[in-house]
Amino acid sequence: MRRTLATMMLAASLALSLPAMAQPGVGQRRAAVRKQIADYALGQLTQELGLDAAAAAKVREISERYEQQIAGVHREVGLALRELKAQLAATPPNDARLQQLADTIVGDRQKVQALEAQRTAEYRRVMSPPQFAKLIVAWPQINRQIRVQMWKAMHGGQAPAAGEEIE
Repeated sequence: MRRTLATMMLAASLALSLPAMAQPGVGQRRAAVRKQIADYALGQLTQELGLDAAAAAKVREISERYEQQIAGVHREVGLALRELKAQLAATPPNDARLQQLADTIVGDRQKVQALEAQRTAEYRRVMSPPQFAKLIVAWPQINRQIRVQMWKAMHGGQAPAAGEEIE
């Protein structure tokens, strides 16, 4: 019941926030939505893992620190992907630039994986073995709930079709 209520609150806030992001001040709204999502995810993790206040604060600090770094690398990947698509659409594409962009994207993806591995190692240091094991089981479910609610907010409240990949 508590999870359903929390999921409904997340869905409502996303439904109200995402359409407004098409207007001026998008950066602030986007940051607010990201904070809502992070708060929801950390709240769910705290509940699922049975974290005390001190452990929850450490997990939050770790999460926020790595999310900022990962988001920066994701922005770089996004810019490189846009340019890569533009290069592919050009006639003829610049082979040297394609190679350079591909190298950048592959390298940035490796950076994200390294940051995620570091974050996981830090989580492991602040959690007990049962809590860390619960994290491994609970996180994909929580992440999927968030992605489904975001999908619904962006697609007029409709859930994704069965088997449809949600990004």
